[in-house]
Amino acid sequence: MKSLTLWFLLSVFSYELSAMNNQLPVQTAFGIRGVIVDSASQKKLDYITLALKNAKNELLKTTLTKDDGSFAFKGIPAGSYKLNIIAIGYKTRIIATELTEDEDLGRINLVLQSTDLQGVVVTADRPIVKIDVDKISYDLQADPESKVNSVLDIMRKVPLLSLDHEENIQMKGSSNYRILVDGKPSAMLEKSPKDILRSMPASTIQNIEVITNPPSKYGGEGLIGIINIITIKKIDNGYNGNLNFNQRFPSGGPNLGGSFNFKQGKWGISANLNGMLFYDPGRTTNNSRVVTGSNPSTLTQNGDGVYESRNANSRIQLSYELDTLNLISAQFAYGRGAYEGSGYLNSAFNSPALVETYQLINRSEGSRNNTDASVNYQLGFKKNKATLLTMSYRFLRYFNNGGNDVVIRERVNYKLQDYVQFNEGGTSEQTFQLDYVQPFKNLSMETGVKGIFRSGYSNFHYESMNSAGIYVLIPQFTNQFENQQNVYSFYNSWQLKTKNWGFKGGLRLEQTSLSADFLSSNTLLGRQYLNLLPAVSLSRNFKDKSSLGLGYSQRIQRPGIWDMNPFVDRSNPTLERSGNPELRPVVGNNFQLTYTRSGKTSLSFGLSHSFTNNAIQYAILLDGATNVNRLVITNNGINRSTGFNLTLGQPLNSRWNMNFSTNLNYVFVTGLVDNKPAQNDGFKGNFALNSGYRFNKGWRVNANMNYLLTPEVLLQGEGIAIFFSGASMSKDLFKEKLAISASVNNPFNKLMFFPNNIRGENYTLQVGGSGYFRSISYSLNYKFGKLIGQIAKNKREINNDDSL
Repeated sequence: MKSLTLWFLLSVFSYELSAMNNQLPVQTAFGIRGVIVDSASQKKLDYITLALKNAKNELLKTTLTKDDGSFAFKGIPAGSYKLNIIAIGYKTRIIATELTEDEDLGRINLVLQSTDLQGVVVTADRPIVKIDVDKISYDLQADPESKVNSVLDIMRKVPLLSLDHEENIQMKGSSNYRILVDGKPSAMLEKSPKDILRSMPASTIQNIEVITNPPSKYGGEGLIGIINIITIKKIDNGYNGNLNFNQRFPSGGPNLGGSFNFKQGKWGISANLNGMLFYDPGRTTNNSRVVTGSNPSTLTQNGDGVYESRNANSRIQLSYELDTLNLISAQFAYGRGAYEGSGYLNSAFNSPALVETYQLINRSEGSRNNTDASVNYQLGFKKNKATLLTMSYRFLRYFNNGGNDVVIRERVNYKLQDYVQFNEGGTSEQTFQLDYVQPFKNLSMETGVKGIFRSGYSNFHYESMNSAGIYVLIPQFTNQFENQQNVYSFYNSWQLKTKNWGFKGGLRLEQTSLSADFLSSNTLLGRQYLNLLPAVSLSRNFKDKSSLGLGYSQRIQRPGIWDMNPFVDRSNPTLERSGNPELRPVVGNNFQLTYTRSGKTSLSFGLSHSFTNNAIQYAILLDGATNVNRLVITNNGINRSTGFNLTLGQPLNSRWNMNFSTNLNYVFVTGLVDNKPAQNDGFKGNFALNSGYRFNKGWRVNANMNYLLTPEVLLQGEGIAIFFSGASMSKDLFKEKLAISASVNNPFNKLMFFPNNIRGENYTLQVGGSGYFRSISYSLNYKFGKLIGQIAKNKREINNDDSL
């Protein structure tokens, strides 16, 4: 009886449940979602391509991850599917799923292509160059030559960058750019970047970014763009570091540097230290001038000399995470440098009316030091952690003192007495900045204000030996100069991202207040400038992992204290240099169209055009009465530049990669020389090729070549074409902890002569010299610790992109 009753109750319950189910709708479509992250750093990856295929391997849907790495597919029928995750630089991952309900795949890790899962045997090299629509990033850690070369050496291989014979850095053939370190300005790179970058081991740097169309959040300074040097500081609850020693000769010297990173809980520390002794024993000078017309003459000068410099720089960054929404970070950097040189110069002047000869003995020395400190506070918000408010303060101070004493011997009809000149100068500044970032669904907004309060000074002395053999001050050649420059700025920019389209647009308003006091001449100067600088870019992504971008930006170049100071440098009494206190800011307009394609072959092709209507230009004038040339700086020029750039990266196989880049521009310049119209035009640019091959057991070889068409097209002339080449070999030991390397640069030319040819109204001038071109170097590089995550840092910090 109990069994019958139980059976009856179960039957009734089953009938009622069946009736209820018949009344509910049946779900026939489902969704798949998840978040894509880097397996090592756990950083969320945006713009990752996901392709959904059915059991027949037919493509059904594609999508891209959002800013937070998330993705979602909707409206998918039940069945068997494969999710293909594709990203340049990472191994393609395929996830099979049997879809019977909504599925959350959670965090999906992508592994870099450079190592296998065990991290012991290297199976493929990751791309050296990563290409985006508005920037190109060069991965130094993927370049084996980073173990033997300095950052300055590697810059020769970075697309859109080149070095001339004096190792001056150029971006797209121009020297008007800004250099940042980890997105922030660096006092040690303000006045002599090549000396500092020459002493900085490339093994301590992660990437070099060349930003061709900076958005409005960056300061407006730098007509061409920004070079951003990103240091290594990835670590998660542990420590890691890098020590590097290299030696270069005959021109060069020993270089020692390293980095150290530590993170424990909420604390993070990142430190860099490097130093270098540089010696150049083979500098020669060869100048010549031919004057035609009614008063013809010739001038020939030749000499020899040596140059030495010492540089040491340190930087430490601290961060403390109060909680998930509050972060405090600080940075302190200090650097010192000194140089000295000596040499002689034989000079002979000949004209129908005068024969004049002498020998000039020149000894020079100087020093510099810099202090750079900043503190930042970042506040997040619980509702949306991508919403950020950042407050920052920065203090910077830079000193540069230098001079030379000149002794003149073997005089024939030459009356200038022995002299000493010395210049003491410096800059200090304070910066206050407030930034706010507000994201929306497919839209984000950034806005901020900043105030820079900067002061500079220069104290120049010129003393000449009198008949009693005593040096006395010459007031007309002596100058004291002080200036105050305040820059107030406000920016607002918006970014819109959809599946295939991207848009960035913003405005930056900058008010410049300038006052200058020339104490020696009792002259005051005051000016106000207001500039509204737009920056706009539009991009379109295609299914074949290619994109097309169009951009326009307006940038500004403010004259610095060194170009405005009117003191006359008479290191060479026949070729003087002076500044111009009347210089005004220059506004440049830049247009660019860029096509990029990612995949096994990475490709970037760009067209660009830029122009300025009040360009700062340099001219060399000849004083017929004294037969002295003087270099002067004016705002009277127009510059036009139209060109293209091409970057191509191709792994030939899992062991062999090759990268090619070129940048070619046609330049047209006009202006005034001695108040008379002048113009010049021509091509400038460079072609670079580098290739690396990885053997078994940790051996690598790398070769590179670079052809520099001309360093610069000037109003009165241009330089010469230069061919650079080099090769290196390295061996990894102790599970890639220790690397030994050797390299040779320019093996086919021991010495090289580099002239600049200048044309005046009735004269030609060749200024140049020669030095050691061939060099040999070796290096030891040691890595320790474990690389996992990344030290927390503020996402908005002070970034002064303008001149000191």
